Amino acid sequence: MKTTRRTASRRQRGALRTVVLLVALAAFAFLVRELAHVLLVVFAAVLFAVFLDGMTRLLEHLLPFRRAWCFWIGVLALVVFAAAIITLAGARIANQITELGVRLPEAVEGVAAKLEETGWGQTLLRLVPDASDLLSNPGEVLGPIAGVFASTFGAFAALIVVVFVGLYIAHDPAPYRRGVLLLTPPRSRERAGEVMDSLGHALRWWLLGQLGSMAVVGTMTGLGLWLIGMPLVLALGLITALFSFVPMVGPITSAIPALLIAGMEAPVKALYVVLVYWIAQALEGNLITPQIQKRTVSLAPGVLITAQLLMGTLFGVLGVLLASPLVVAVTVLVQMLYVQGLLGTNVRVLGDHQRGSERRK
Repeated sequence: MKTTRRTASRRQRGALRTVVLLVALAAFAFLVRELAHVLLVVFAAVLFAVFLDGMTRLLEHLLPFRRAWCFWIGVLALVVFAAAIITLAGARIANQITELGVRLPEAVEGVAAKLEETGWGQTLLRLVPDASDLLSNPGEVLGPIAGVFASTFGAFAALIVVVFVGLYIAHDPAPYRRGVLLLTPPRSRERAGEVMDSLGHALRWWLLGQLGSMAVVGTMTGLGLWLIGMPLVLALGLITALFSFVPMVGPITSAIPALLIAGMEAPVKALYVVLVYWIAQALEGNLITPQIQKRTVSLAPGVLITAQLLMGTLFGVLGVLLASPLVVAVTVLVQMLYVQGLLGTNVRVLGDHQRGSERRK
């Protein structure tokens, strides 16, 4: 009788633990869903901190100063560089971007008018929204983009959070590292420290590769557009560089404004624009990126596109922007915690260029 009661009591306690666990998981999933955009903003701040930390580490190797001095020297150098760009070319870039905003609606209407003259063009126009309606009410187009931060911060407030949180973390990362380690069991803290170091290392090299790719693609595209006589080359080159932060999708999307403007001037010039973007992407993808990726982080194109699609569907533009670094972080976690930790297979972790062995001896 007593054995039966004990068994029933154990079953009740087990069922209660299961219910509590399920409720906790549901509550956690609800919080993650409600705070997803806030968490993405925090991740963007961490990414900015990783960039500043990498710059500080470089200056520590080059200069005979302590970390704090190297950090502020790097921040000051960034501010001076931004001020110099704004002083030397800011007005010209701003004017070109303003003019681009004026020309694009005219270009869309002009291209639509030319498509109306052909049968296949009329079919294509029936499949897409009316461009004039979209341009006459830009809030409908920009609404999802603006809504990324509108519910919590606002775009400017989110940018302030990213900058200041990134500055605080990068200035003295030790307290934040200790705080995370204190949340792990004592026997796992050494491994947790290794995982955090590998995450930072992989994200630093990914950022280096992306920034290098952005600079190269933007410069080559701007020069190519200038050679074929395109207007607004500074604005178009800047757009190409910025959009290249998002691999695969960004460079393709950045060609749309140039194609629309070229299509208005002459259909042949649109072909030249396609050729310029194709050459820039071919050189970057086949010559420059492989050289950069010898020391940086490369990701499978299929994984990148899938992650961008999922993150864009769930979180809009912010999700697309952060999809690639999130894939880097998740890949490192899977490699170190699952493949190495649970399966016991010693794979080379993403971003680790020192180890070549694939399995433990």
